[in-house]
Amino acid sequence: PAVLSYAVVLAALGAACGALVTHVLLIPALLLGLGGLCLIFSFPEAGVVLSTVMLPAIWLNRNLLLPLAALILLTWISYGVKLLFLHRTMRFGLLDTVVLIFGVLILLSGFTGIILSPETVLTGILLFICLTDYFLIVNLMTTRDYIRRCLLGVGVSVVVVTVLIRSENLGVAWKFYGSMFGVNGAKLFDSTAAMLLKEY
Repeated sequence: PAVLSYAVVLAALGAACGALVTHVLLIPALLLGLGGLCLIFSFPEAGVVLSTVMLPAIWLNRNLLLPLAALILLTWISYGVKLLFLHRTMRFGLLDTVVLIFGVLILLSGFTGIILSPETVLTGILLFICLTDYFLIVNLMTTRDYIRRCLLGVGVSVVVVTVLIRSENLGVAWKFYGSMFGVNGAKLFDSTAAMLLKEY
């Protein structure tokens, strides 16, 4: 859209001025973010694919739950605009009702738990927003091409996250053996790990 194009140009000029007094990476970071924003508002399906790819990364860092929820909200806004202009459709069946009730229970759990705190409330809200990604997937991933992209993205993301978690565990184990048994213990762990990797 023309409005987003003007916004990108103005933001780029502002980032160029801001980079002079802050950091040089501000320009590519801002342009990348605005490019993603334009992509999501033009094609809400892109937001669904990005959110499903990002979902497994929560295993690595729970703090990623907040940007994931923000991404899903942006996708909902884009999808809502498309619905208003009749560019997309929406269906709601019995299974969707069950999922919605389950999501409402998750949302209420943040307000009615034994320990009520801003953190539990925020967690309940974020989990409910992430659960609503189901409705975006059902209504927007309607072609084989979109489903294939989602499955491929999730598969690659799961593999990357698993490798990173395994690597982190190996690093923790190496430090443990090194601290407990000194250098010889670390060497023993390295040889054991190499043997296991060779076998499996």
